[in-house]
Amino acid sequence: MLLDKRPLILTLKLNPEAELFFNKLREEYFPPERNYLKAHLTLFHALPGEQLSEIQSGLKEIAGKTIPFQLKPESWKAIGKGVAFILDCPELISLHQQLQSRWTSHLTRQDAQKLWPQITIQNKVSLEEARITMDKIKDLRPPPIQGIGFNLFYYDNGPWEFIESYFFP
Repeated sequence: MLLDKRPLILTLKLNPEAELFFNKLREEYFPPERNYLKAHLTLFHALPGEQLSEIQSGLKEIAGKTIPFQLKPESWKAIGKGVAFILDCPELISLHQQLQSRWTSHLTRQDAQKLWPQITIQNKVSLEEARITMDKIKDLRPPPIQGIGFNLFYYDNGPWEFIESYFFP
C-alpha cells in the first residue's frame, strides 16, 4: 500500500453557531477566488501524511479524554493584508502543547511554535481593503465559541480534503 505523503492539517472543530458566524463573515470579506475553505482555527499546518494512522490514533485517544471548552473572544486584529479574530483559551493552549509533545519529531518549525488562536475572515487583500474591513467589523461580537473536537484534512495545494472529525465527549 502506498502512503499518502500530502501534509495533514488539524483544526479545532467549533460549535455550529460560531462556525456560522465566522463563515458568513468569510463569505463576505474573503476574496471569492481564494475562499474555498470554511472558517477554521488551525492547530497544525503540516503534519506528515505518512504518519496518518499514528496521528489518527492519537487524536481519537485525546479527543476521547477532552471535554468541550469555551474560547474567550478577545478582539479583531489586522494581520497584514487581512483580518482575524483573536481568541484566548488556556485549555486550548494546553491541549495544543499536549499534541506538540506527542508529535514533536514530526513538527515543522511553524507547528512547533506557540499557538496564537485566531480565525481568519479575510486574507490576501490590499492593506486599504483590510483597513476598511476592520472599520466595518470592529464592533461585531461573535456568539459563544466552543471547541467541540478536531477536524483532520489533507492539504492539497488549494482546497483541503476532509479526512475525519474527532468529537470531544
